[in-house]
Amino acid sequence: MTVPWRSGESVLSDDELLLLDPVFDGGLCPVSLLDQRVYRNQFNRRVSHRLDRVELVRALRRLEELGFVVIQPYSATGGSRHAGQPALALTASGGRVWERERRPVWDRYVVERYPFDRGDWAVMSVAGYSRAAVDDFLRVGEEHAFWGPANTLRRQRQAVAATLPLIRWRPTQEVHITNVVSSSDTYRWRCDWDGLNRSRTWWRTPDELATLFAHD
Repeated sequence: MTVPWRSGESVLSDDELLLLDPVFDGGLCPVSLLDQRVYRNQFNRRVSHRLDRVELVRALRRLEELGFVVIQPYSATGGSRHAGQPALALTASGGRVWERERRPVWDRYVVERYPFDRGDWAVMSVAGYSRAAVDDFLRVGEEHAFWGPANTLRRQRQAVAATLPLIRWRPTQEVHITNVVSSSDTYRWRCDWDGLNRSRTWWRTPDELATLFAHD
């Protein structure tokens, strides 16, 4: 297994660190989705951890005892088949450990959400700690047909929200947001993935972080 880059500055094993990756942003993750058999596809990872079910339970218990995670009932707006099931959440202490290991470059981090979908179009909200990262994400994505043919995105408005908890365990800081309207039928368009990855200056996931930045 070729694991993502890490600094080696914690007591965590490679497998334990991989368990923290899906919740690095402070969100909840149903424990069932951390099963080794579904982990890679569920989170679109290059690799999976090597823990069987018994080892997974043991690893989660250890992470909880270390104060890096909490296990709590899963809840989600709009209902979910995982509702009420045990879910993993990162603590502030766990976030700091993850940060020391993965060395995220926060001013290049972006997150995209789709709060409204009206059938043939959707409203997309892109947020990041840097205006340049948000603008690059939209520009490069459009150039390489990430959402459909070029020049199909329509920007609605731009805003700065100083209190938005982009990463729940991190201190609050200025966050830049752009809302755009995009085609909902993105599956019909063939994205130029090679071109997009060559031009990418941002990261959304630990794997994108690892391939974007070289570490000493």
